[in-house]
Amino acid sequence: MLVSLSTRRSFLFRPYADTFLNLIPRHVADRNEMVSSSYAASLGYVARTASDEAILKVATYVNKLYFDSEDERSRTISGEIIRAVAKYATDRFASLAAAFLPLVFVAHNDEAPNVKALFKETWDDNTGGNRAASLYFQEIITLTSEHLGSKRWVIKHGAAVAVAEAMEAVAKSRGESGMTEAEASAAWPALKLALVEKSWDGKERVLAGLSTLVTRASGFLTPRSDVTNEIAKVNLGAGEL
Repeated sequence: MLVSLSTRRSFLFRPYADTFLNLIPRHVADRNEMVSSSYAASLGYVARTASDEAILKVATYVNKLYFDSEDERSRTISGEIIRAVAKYATDRFASLAAAFLPLVFVAHNDEAPNVKALFKETWDDNTGGNRAASLYFQEIITLTSEHLGSKRWVIKHGAAVAVAEAMEAVAKSRGESGMTEAEASAAWPALKLALVEKSWDGKERVLAGLSTLVTRASGFLTPRSDVTNEIAKVNLGAGEL
């Protein structure tokens, strides 16, 4: 049986894939958008034959690029790299989804429309919506908790909204049973941090998370008077504790 040309090329390139995958990301930041897009696509193709370790390094890179960025362009580049891996190395992306999708979920709440649209497209194309959020719920909560204290408002606000949306997605995926005690217990500390922030445009979505906790997590709230007491102190007018 003849081996296809593309298969032969992949076999020959495989020993060098990790090296190229390590080099390409920095070039996606090129100021020329056409050049940047070409490098992103190349990265996706190279990821097909790269090792898991090399792809996970890309995941670490895009997380840092997104959360440590000082500008919208850097967050956009992070989204372009993830989209390229998802589009051109779909199987590899799926096998390592836990390293990428929590960021995608958080970033699809970005306040910048272009960034938001980019990550939302990747989320919609590669997940089952609420079920995926439920599957990676703990990773999403962990990631948001790490950045709710960010000095960058865009990061802080996106993380806060992501907490509430993750809670709502989990509650919907559970149907009538609502959130489990373990899920609510994991989410409450992050939601509490999000509620502490002063009111801002969009914070009503965080309050929707509080509503989800109250109405869909009775098993968690019933024995915890300390939590219910804190919830009772929420200033609904200001949307904060």
